[in-house]
Amino acid sequence: MHALTNATRTTVRLLGIAIAALLALPGLAQAGRGALTQQPGPAGCLSDSGSEPCTKSDLLAGAISVTVAKDGRNAYVALADGHGVAALARGKVSGGLTQLPSPLGCITQTGNAGLCTIGRGIYAPVSIATSPDGRHVYVASFQKDPVTLSSIAAFARDPNSGALAQLPGQQGCISEDIPGGECAPGVGIRAASSITVSRDGKSVYVASPSDSVAVFARNADTGALTQLPEPYGCISQSGSGGHCTQGRALDGAAAVIVGKDGRFVYVASELSRAVAVFARDRSTGALTQPTGEGGCIAENGTAEGCTDGVGLGGPRALVESPSGRNVYVVSLATDQLAVLARNRKTGALAHVQCLEDGGSIACDAVAAFSGSYSVAVSPDGRQVYVAAQGDRAVVALASDRKSGTLTQLPALDGCISEDGSEGQCTDGRALRTPRSVAIAKDGRHVYVAAQASKAVAVLQRQR
Repeated sequence: MHALTNATRTTVRLLGIAIAALLALPGLAQAGRGALTQQPGPAGCLSDSGSEPCTKSDLLAGAISVTVAKDGRNAYVALADGHGVAALARGKVSGGLTQLPSPLGCITQTGNAGLCTIGRGIYAPVSIATSPDGRHVYVASFQKDPVTLSSIAAFARDPNSGALAQLPGQQGCISEDIPGGECAPGVGIRAASSITVSRDGKSVYVASPSDSVAVFARNADTGALTQLPEPYGCISQSGSGGHCTQGRALDGAAAVIVGKDGRFVYVASELSRAVAVFARDRSTGALTQPTGEGGCIAENGTAEGCTDGVGLGGPRALVESPSGRNVYVVSLATDQLAVLARNRKTGALAHVQCLEDGGSIACDAVAAFSGSYSVAVSPDGRQVYVAAQGDRAVVALASDRKSGTLTQLPALDGCISEDGSEGQCTDGRALRTPRSVAIAKDGRHVYVAAQASKAVAVLQRQR
C-alpha cells in the first residue's frame, strides 16, 4: 500500500507539471478578471467578407463607431466608408452578432441597390449613440471629400426587431452643409465628430472640430431634435460671430460626454490639448462654462486659464467612471491616457495619473497602446478598455475604484491584438484599425469596431 501511495503521489505530481505546462501555452491559460478573450470561429466576429473567419454581414465597410442598446438586444455601427448604419441583432447570452435581414440590416445614402434602406444625412458617419429609453438612435456624420457634408441623423428604433426607420422630413436630419432643404438647418455642427444623449433623455450634444459643441433638446416621444435658440444652441471657441456662446479650450473639439448625474458636460479638445467643463441646466440642457481654472484642464493650463494637467497631449475620447469620481481621457497624438479626479459638486477636474505607450518621466508605461483612439469603462467600474489603432489592439486596465488609478492587467491579459503583438498580447482577429470600443450593459461582452477589418470583434470579458 505504501508503494502504491508513493506511485500515486508521483503520478499526481507529474500530472500537475503537465497541466501547468499546458496552461502556460497561449490561449490555454485561465484568463484573469477583466481579461478579454475571443471565441474561435465565426462567433468571434462579424465582418464584411466573413474572412478570418467571422460571421458574414451584408455591409460593414468602414466600421468606425459601435454602440449597444440598453436592452442588450441590438448593436448599431456607424459605417464611415459605407456611408450608412448597420443594425445588428445580439445574442444576450452568447453575445454573438448577426445582421438583421436585408434591407433592414443597413441604412445607407444610396440603398446599395436594394441591399439596404435608403437614408439621408449619413455621409461618412463617425459617431453613433442610442437614447436611454431605447427608442431612438442618433448619428453624427462628416465627409470632407470632395465637398464638406456634415449632419446629424435621427432614427426611430423598433424595440422588438431592432430595425431603424429615419424620422420623416427635416426631423430626420440636421445640417450646416447639405443644401436643398433635405435636412433642417443647424449651427455649430460643421465637421461633427461625436454625439451623445444625456442620461435623462432630454438633451443631445454634438462636438465638432470646428471648435464647438452644439446643444439640442430631444422630444422623447418622437425623437426629434430642436437646437436651442441662439446663442444657447452652441458654445464655440470664437463665439461664431454671435451665433454661439463663446467658450474656452474647444479648439479641435473631438468628443463629448454628459456626466451620469446630468449636471455637467465634458468636451475633449485635441488642439487645445484640454478637456472643457460645462455646467448643464437639467431643465433646458443649456451649457455654461465656469470661470477660472474650474472651466477646463489642459496640458499647459496657463494657456487658456485652465487647471494644469498631464497626459493631455491631444485628447481624442473620454469616459466617466460609474461612480462619477473619475474621467478617463485618451490622446491619439501622444499615445497617452489621463486619469482625472472629478469634483462631483463643481464638476471641476484634477490630475491623478498619466499612462503612456512605453512610459516616460511623467507617465506610467503601458504596452500595445500606440494610437489610443477610444476608451470605455466596465459597468462595475473595475476595468477600463482602450482601442489602440496603431497596435491593432484593445488594452485592458484594472481600476482602483477609490482613486481611479489604473494598472495594466498582467501578462497576456493586458491586451488582445490582431497578431498578438509579438507575444505581448492575447492573439485576436478582426482588430485592424480599432476605432471604437463599447461594453454591453450586463458587462459580459466588449465590442470593437475595426475600420480596416470592416468588422466588429466580439470579445468575452472575464468577470
